[in-house]
Order: sequence, then C-alpha cells, then structure tokens
Amino acid sequence: MISGVLGLYAAYRVAWMSDDGLINIRTALNFSVGNEPVFNIGERVQGYTSPLWFWTQALVGRLFGDFIVTSIILNLIFASLAFFVLGYRSVSPLRLVSVTVLIILSSTLIDFSTSGLENSLGTVLIVLLFSEIASTSRVPLRTALLASFLVLTRLDYVLLLVPFIPQALQYLRRTKDTLVIFCFLFPLTLWFLFSFIYYGQFLPNTFQAKLNIAIPRTDLVFSGLRYIIVSVEADPVIPLIFAGALIVTLRAKNSSSKLSIASSLIFLTYVVWIGGDFMAGRFLTAPISIWLVVLSTSTSAQESAGFVPPTSTSEQRFCYALVVAALLFGFRPMVADRPTYDSPERFNFEVNGIADEAAFYRSKGSSLIGLIREASDDLVDFSTDQSYVRLAGLVQLQDRWFKYQAPEAGLPRNVLSTCGLLGNLGVSSGPATHIIDTCGLVDPFLASLTFRPNEQDWRIGHFERNVPDGYVDAVQFADSSLMKDPFLQKKLESIWLKSRSR
Repeated sequence: MISGVLGLYAAYRVAWMSDDGLINIRTALNFSVGNEPVFNIGERVQGYTSPLWFWTQALVGRLFGDFIVTSIILNLIFASLAFFVLGYRSVSPLRLVSVTVLIILSSTLIDFSTSGLENSLGTVLIVLLFSEIASTSRVPLRTALLASFLVLTRLDYVLLLVPFIPQALQYLRRTKDTLVIFCFLFPLTLWFLFSFIYYGQFLPNTFQAKLNIAIPRTDLVFSGLRYIIVSVEADPVIPLIFAGALIVTLRAKNSSSKLSIASSLIFLTYVVWIGGDFMAGRFLTAPISIWLVVLSTSTSAQESAGFVPPTSTSEQRFCYALVVAALLFGFRPMVADRPTYDSPERFNFEVNGIADEAAFYRSKGSSLIGLIREASDDLVDFSTDQSYVRLAGLVQLQDRWFKYQAPEAGLPRNVLSTCGLLGNLGVSSGPATHIIDTCGLVDPFLASLTFRPNEQDWRIGHFERNVPDGYVDAVQFADSSLMKDPFLQKKLESIWLKSRSR
C-alpha cells in the first residue's frame, strides 16, 4: 500500500499533459461527436500508436464528457496500481522500502506516469505480467491475456516477449493447451482485423512516417546511444535500478529473472537501433518497470528454501546501500529541482533534439496542478494561430468542441500546417480544420514521401517533409488535380482512394 500511495503522490505532484498525448485526444474528440476515430475528418488514418490506450481514453472520456483531465487521471490510476503491485509482490519489508524509494526518486518513471501517453498503462501491464511470470503459481490464461494486452498497448512491446517464446512453446507442446493460444491471439486478431478493414492497413501510419527515411543506420544508432546517455544524465537513479536488478538476478534461483533482464536489454537494443526518441526517458519506462519487478520479487535459492532468511545480513546491506545510493543520486533531481507548476525548466537541455519534455510543458502551464489553480479564472479566448495554448485553455476549447460545426461537403476546408505542437494545434483549432502534418504522422501522403536530411539537421521523431507544390490547395478543395507534379498527383489519388472512399 505504501508504495502505491507515495508513488501516486509523487506522480500527482508533477502530473502533466504532453503534446503527443493531445494527438490522441483530438482523435478521441472526433470520435465522441460522431466524426469517427480519425485525426482529420474524412480521412481514415490511424495516427495513434497505442490502440488499447487510445480506446480506453476515448471510451472513458466519452463517458465523463472530458478527455484531457480523464486521461491524466487514468494515467495516475494505472501508475499507482503498478506501484502498489510492486510493493505487494516484494519478498521482504526491506525490499519494499528499497523499491518504493527507487520509484519515487526516478524522475523518468514518475514523469511518464502521466503525460497523456500510454506509458502508465504499459507500466502496470508489464508489472502484472512479469510478476506473474516470476510467480511459481502462475496462471497461463492470465499470462496470455496480459501479454496480448501489452502488445496492444504498444506494438513494439512484442519484443519484450521474445526471451519467453521457447518456454511458451515448450509448455504448449507439453500441454496442448489451445485455450492459452486463443487468449493471446484473439484480442490481437480482433484489433488487426478492425485496423485493416477500417483504416486499410495493419500498422499505424506513424510506422511508415518514421521508417520511410533516408538516414544512415549508423547515424540512427549514434542518436539512440545519445538518447540513453541523456536520459540517464537526467535520471541518475536508472543505473541504480538496473544494478540492483542485476545483482539479485545473479543470485536468483530460477531463470525467470534472467529472462526478464534479457527482455529489457532486447528492448533497449531496439531503442538504440531506431535512434531513440525526442522525449528523454520516455522509452526507458518499460525496462525500468521490468528491473523493479526483478528487484522486488527475486530471491536466491537458499532464501527460497528457507536456509537464509529474507532479512539476512547480506540482504540488509544490499537494501541499505541501494536506498542510500538512491537518496544521494536521485533526491535533488526529483524532489528539489522538479518543477510542479509554471516553474523554470529543471534542465534546459536539447541534445540533438532530445529534450526534457515534461519540464518544458509544465513550465508552459501544462501541469495538472496548474489546471486546478486556473480552473476558476476567466480565461481569454484563444486563436488558432498561437503557437501554444495552456492546458486550462485547452480544456475550455475541448468543451467547445461539441459546438463546432463539422465541415460541409463540397466547401473549401480551413487548412493549417505544422510538424511540432501537432496535438496542441489539433485540439485548439476544432474539427472543421484540416491539419497537414508535415512530419507525416497523421498524413499518409506525406508519410509516403521518403525523408532525406540533405545536409540539414534532423530531430529524431520529427522527420519533416517538404510539402509538394499544390498539395495544400488539393487538400483545401479535395481535388488531387491541383497537384503540380503528375507523378505525385497519381500517388495522392491512390492514397485518397484508400483513405477517403470507404
């Protein structure tokens, strides 16, 4: 209980909403007013990468008539549940204290307990799944369902399951338990069928936007390594969590802890391979969660057999050292320097586009505490040409969403173009505005154009394409013939035939 309560307070204290989280929310708003689950009305494009999280947001938001606040609250609920399970599964009181201290001092884990992204849902599913795997009384059906839901949270989380495939196949050969296969495959099959039938493709549009790039793999790998380094510099507790998990793994009695560590390292390798991310720490919450499960649940063979009590001298020394190290390295970055509302950024860093997004958005007024303080203020109306709208203003604009008129067929559309702040502009501009995403995340035509850096700097996750001549007019008037390049005109017609004619 203590780990859940303290973790919940730490996450609430710095709770925030990211711009990427608002991309999902614009899609959910469109769905809630009968415009289908799309980012731009009239284009069936899957612009979200986390199906389970998006549909949870959409359905709960529709139930309560609010999507921004409910997304943050859902984040907090999932995160506190994960922290509670970590504490509940701890093999000793000392291990519980150690895990709790590491949770509340890890700025990465606490920052991405909210943000409007899928991280907290992924965290609780990882904690539940890997705790189940570590348990001697595991339930195969429950394990299969958790694994399936984890993949639906982020499709690349399937890599976390790779080390356990041989064990799963061995179990299936031995038991012929087809129900386990059904529990794993049925939710995934339902989703992929829906995605293909409705959106016309199995994978989100973001996959093509981020994979269709002409950047040398060596440059991406170096970017990924920078991402790991910057994330660890921002959260020095991360290597302590890994070291603690590695130490107990070397003493563990079974293979589950070793496979869990292998799972986390496979995912970290993947993160480096794709170039990392622009949000420092975001892609590290999954391995951190796995390490915390290992740290809380692993015991040595002697301890499990009762020869060595779980509060032995070596165990005490290990836990005390871990807590002292966490306080020395993590107290000031997380507790003393962490802004909660309208504070200056903790770290004003941006290394090759890798930034402390949580601190940036909180300093701009995107914190939950800021929203609560401003809720009663008489806020001015916001115009769509502003580069940023505070969270309290976005809540007001969200409430007006239900009063906007949908674009009428045959009339020119209002068109805006952006790459950064896509979610902010998406929510503040209303459903009648078509937003051309020059990074291609929600624009299948621009995603189909290969990004070429051409001597210019590029930011990971923001591969901005040059908008071809005539494309803005083609979108505004829904007329592909306005494209200047005949080849691109045919490409646009082909894409629109799939995304607009169904």
